Parts: sequence; C-alpha cells; structure tokens
Amino acid sequence: MDQRQIEKPIKKFLSSIPKHVKVEKVVLFGSFSKNKATTASDIDVFIVSNSFIKWDEDKRLDMLYKASRFIEPEIHPWGITLDEWQSANEFSLIGQARKKGKSINYDP
Repeated sequence: MDQRQIEKPIKKFLSSIPKHVKVEKVVLFGSFSKNKATTASDIDVFIVSNSFIKWDEDKRLDMLYKASRFIEPEIHPWGITLDEWQSANEFSLIGQARKKGKSINYDP
C-alpha cells in the first residue's frame, strides 16, 4: 500500500472533524510515513490544534474517533495541542513523529 492510497481516506477524515476545531497541523506517522504499510496497517496521524487546550485526552479521542468511523483503512488519530507538539521529548512518540513524520496539507 502506498501513500497515494491514503489521500482519500485522510481527506474524508479531516472533513469530518467538527468545524469549531481549528486544525493547525496534521502529521502522518507510523508505517505509512515510512512506506512500510501493509494491507493490515492503520493510518496513524497527529491532529495538532489549540482547540484541544481545555479538553482532556478522552474528549479529544472521542471526537477524533467519531470523525474516523467508517473510514478504511482505519485511521488512528491522536489530538494534541501546539505546545504538546513543540515541547515533547524527542524520544517520545510525539517527538519521533515531529522528527520523522510527514506533514499533510490541510485546507478546511
């Protein structure tokens, strides 16, 4: 599976995120970002938004998983703030995505 095959599901997912969430950055990480995806791979993405500042992790995940329902291949989204993105330890999952992930153009 190559990255061209995930453009449509990612666009569908991003268009399903509620409009009151101002998405500042979308970063693909995991097997698709490394061109090592298989037919069993899911699409791992960080959604960076300061709209998440007052939301706990459960509220972020709930909203993002609702937006990703019924999309194949499955999308595994993580919602984080800009500060969480910028200040994460380089060895953390966020830090590795910041270093090796691929930014996705997002135009609401």
